[in-house]
Amino acid sequence: MFLEQVQRQGRVCSGVLGSVTIAVWDETPTMEQARMVVSSLTRMSRSHKEFALMAVLGRNCSIPDGPIRELIVDEMRRASSQIRALANVVESDGFAAAAVRAVVTGMAVMLRPAHQVKTFTSVHDATGFLQSFLPRTASANALSDAVVELRAR
Repeated sequence: MFLEQVQRQGRVCSGVLGSVTIAVWDETPTMEQARMVVSSLTRMSRSHKEFALMAVLGRNCSIPDGPIRELIVDEMRRASSQIRALANVVESDGFAAAAVRAVVTGMAVMLRPAHQVKTFTSVHDATGFLQSFLPRTASANALSDAVVELRAR
């Protein structure tokens, strides 16, 4: 299985591996970067009956402003009937990580999702969670490798 639909702007990138959309936020996104990631979600909703999402928030990603959060929530809401699971990975620690986790949790509450949402501290843990919802998708190792590849491109 190959990483497809790769997009990058600065240190924000997204790609698709099977039926999983992966977004890596290694900096706080601008509106343009957020639109790029949301476009990946839109394309996935048009091409898959059901899919999963993994959002990786790196150590240099802080809380995006309100309009960016609204953009993301609106698109997630639009595709909610197709989303099976969402794994958020917050890689930072300490106060910054607590603040980011609080915002991520708040966004999930705003969605009132029918799908499962869980927050992790590592990509490895998130991949196992996603596999439990989409067993036909890529292996946990392939998902982890895809995050590494996205960061390297």
